[in-house]
Amino acid sequence: MRANRFTHAVATVSGLTGLSRILGFVRDQMLGAFIGPGLILDAWQAAFAVPNAFRRLFAEGAMSAAFVPMLRDHLSGQNRDGLSRKSRTEGAGKIRSEEEGKQFAHAAFSFLLLILMPLIGLMILAMPWIMDLITGFDPDSEARRLAIFFGRIMLPYLLLMSLMALVGGVLDALGRFAAKALAPTMLNVIFIGVLFSVYRWDLAPGSWLSWATLVAGFAQLLVVWIPAAQLGWAPALTWPRGMRPFLGRMIPGLIANGGYQISFLVVMSLASSVEQDLSHRYFADRLYQLPLGLIGIALNTVLLSSLSNLIVQNRMDAARGQLNRALELSLILSIPITAACLFVGSFLFEGLFQYRAFSAEDTRGAALALYGFAFGIPAAVGQKVLQPAFFAQQNTRDPMLHSLASVVVAVGFSYGLYPSFGLFGLCLAASISSWFGFFSLAVHLNILRYFQPDHRVLIRLLPMILAAGLMILALKAGMTLIGDFDGLIYWVRMPLTLMFIALAAGLYFGFAFVFGAFDKADLQKLRRQD
Repeated sequence: MRANRFTHAVATVSGLTGLSRILGFVRDQMLGAFIGPGLILDAWQAAFAVPNAFRRLFAEGAMSAAFVPMLRDHLSGQNRDGLSRKSRTEGAGKIRSEEEGKQFAHAAFSFLLLILMPLIGLMILAMPWIMDLITGFDPDSEARRLAIFFGRIMLPYLLLMSLMALVGGVLDALGRFAAKALAPTMLNVIFIGVLFSVYRWDLAPGSWLSWATLVAGFAQLLVVWIPAAQLGWAPALTWPRGMRPFLGRMIPGLIANGGYQISFLVVMSLASSVEQDLSHRYFADRLYQLPLGLIGIALNTVLLSSLSNLIVQNRMDAARGQLNRALELSLILSIPITAACLFVGSFLFEGLFQYRAFSAEDTRGAALALYGFAFGIPAAVGQKVLQPAFFAQQNTRDPMLHSLASVVVAVGFSYGLYPSFGLFGLCLAASISSWFGFFSLAVHLNILRYFQPDHRVLIRLLPMILAAGLMILALKAGMTLIGDFDGLIYWVRMPLTLMFIALAAGLYFGFAFVFGAFDKADLQKLRRQD
């Protein structure tokens, strides 16, 4: 199957992910205003962390890493050097048919159901022990009791997201990226409706949000199921034969993509020992995840499919070139966001979140956490760019080892920095771990000759930093003209902040173009690559 053009696919995934993030921003504003940092939100966050960690592992990583290249292999009948698998075993050149690909997809779907349904049942029974493991709540506290209750309601979301990821992986392999990128918007739309109802009719927020999570899981699965069915690829139940290779590749992929999730659970166990720290970390994480979602996940999703195609065709030079341009694109987009989070983080929280239950003290706490996260944004995005170079060759073991090493670094620095620096130290530890993971992946890929950074990336790095610096100076000057920004009412502060964000983006890209950080010819060349 002919691949979609690279930048068009990235734009599609990034644009739809951006829609989801905008709706998520509205959702988080409502969470902050109508519930606010405190016991209920801390308990709900702890409960939601378990199924949400699996969502990120499957929907944004391991499932695609294992499933998409294997499905492409079934559809093409080719291995990495372009030869038919059957030619190696039977001396024939017959290519695997579409029917064989569907049989593999049906088996993988049935296998997930067979494994995850009893696992979820056991986890529901073990929820008290799970909460004791991942949180620092006191054994007799109300927060622990609520977290257990909410967690039991939301655990089936894990199964729904795993199935959504697999059906979405089918669409990825077929070059149809839009539905999977659109699916997360359902969670945010449903949450917004529930939060409005909570505010309007004074409902119990934790319970309603927990049930809404389950409903959103069904809605997201439906969003990818419908186009898959229209293409004749609706999953069907069958006996899951031949799943050992799939499982063997998925488990290392889970660990490879799970470094951030594991370190997050460690952070949560420490942060939950102080009331509101967990909530402050959540709101900081929402801004931190913005570039990861808009840039990193979009590039990761499209690169995996595109690189798999190039490698099957034995076009290794084109694959290396595409990896370089993707890394360059990730830096162009992530550096200004890093600068904004570092230098105007408090301004962002004052303008976007400080309203009703979200106080000035909450702004200070969330901004402090954001400062720690900000240092690692380019590295976290860069990891999303480099990992597909392994996954496209069906190598999930090496990224797993790198991820495990990053987890050790994150956990070690978390325990080392938290006693002296509190929540800021925990978030800084995540940044240190991200940079360690990025450089370890880059060095390893360079040794394998899958990734050879060209001089253009390094030459253009300085203009990117200079453009971001001038952007911050212009923002600071504008903030000085406003004066007492905190004294303005929220409905004035929020549009002003959004206006400043739009102005900052325009200034950055204008400066970056003038200084030579990017040019139109590169984008046109990237667009022509299949």
